[in-house]
Amino acid sequence: MLRNFIVPCGFFFLLVFLSLFLFGHYPLIFIGIGTLLVSWLIGCAIKTAHNFRKKGYRAGHQGRDNIFYMERVGDNTRELVIYGEMLIDAPHAIYVPGDVRWKREMPEWAKDRKSEILNRIKEELGTKNHKFVEH
Repeated sequence: MLRNFIVPCGFFFLLVFLSLFLFGHYPLIFIGIGTLLVSWLIGCAIKTAHNFRKKGYRAGHQGRDNIFYMERVGDNTRELVIYGEMLIDAPHAIYVPGDVRWKREMPEWAKDRKSEILNRIKEELGTKNHKFVEH
């Protein structure tokens, strides 16, 4: 989670120091905008962490195409990845394995929970911009 903030914060501080050097008093504008941006990022991270603790699961995009599902069990988390594809002018396709492939390819803890996991993913991501294709 912390790595999501290192790069934006680094760019922010680089921008502040460069603007101090180049523009004199204009850095106050950059500091204000940067503070709002960093506050927004921290707020999103806190909200995501709170929802994960509250619900016990989370789903989202992993990279450009894939979807991840993560759940808490005690102090541990377990995760699985479902392959997808970003399409042009179409919903994001999520390729859900058929029942036989699901039981063969998914982790042991997920083998008999296909409908529960898919319902949770649909709840988290929505179905407007995601099309679930069973193959």
